[in-house]
Parts: sequence; structure tokens; C-alpha cells
Amino acid sequence: MRSPRLTMFDARLVFFAGLPILHFRIWTVLLFVVALVVFWLIERAGYRLPSALRALRSSLAGSARPAMPRSFYRPAVSTAFEGHPLLPQPRVKAAAKTMAEKVDQSTKARRKPKRSRSKTDSAEPSAFPAE
Repeated sequence: MRSPRLTMFDARLVFFAGLPILHFRIWTVLLFVVALVVFWLIERAGYRLPSALRALRSSLAGSARPAMPRSFYRPAVSTAFEGHPLLPQPRVKAAAKTMAEKVDQSTKARRKPKRSRSKTDSAEPSAFPAE
């Protein structure tokens, strides 16, 4: 698990060393020198390059780590295009019932249903006599 080395630097510096060899300009030489200094500073801090990149990434990401995956986040709502026939409609959960509606439903469930009257039970006499 040791990292490859070229003398006292990380071997990944070869990519920067090839730049001034293939395209010799002042800016390529300066880029190589800057890369040398950055790699040296990383080594002086006690990091390897992958560890330094992970440390940089975690410092940029911040300390907040959400407990749920990003796919469970609530979707953003755009009111400018709501109801457009060509765009997919957002999935909306049904609104929670109020306490009064819940009480009404529970009292209706406890009541005995009324017996519905059929046509034969009607109070009006039939036009045809019973046989």
C-alpha cells in the first residue's frame, strides 16, 4: 500500500513533468514548479495525495451528513409550470385529515345504518291489486 515515488516526490508528478518536455513554454515550467511545491507541501503535512484529496473534499462538503438518501428529499415545487399538459405532474401526498373529520368518521361508523325502504315497502298503495 505504499505510494510510488520518484526520488523524494510522489510518482504522479510525472504527468506535470511531461508538460514542459512536450511543450516548452514559461507557463508550463511554472505549472511544473507549482505542482512540485504543492506535492512537497502535501508531503510535509504528512498526507499522501489521495488522502489530501479526500481531506479537501470533506472540508468542502461540510460537516452535515443527512441521515436519508437524496432520493427521499421532498421535490422542489415550481409554481410557474404547474398544470402544464406536456410536463409530468408532481406526485402530491393526500393532505392529512383534520381532527374534526376524523371524529365525524368515527361517529358515523358507530351509528347503526338506517334500513332503506324498498319499492314494495312504500306507503303508497300499488296501482295493481295483489293477487
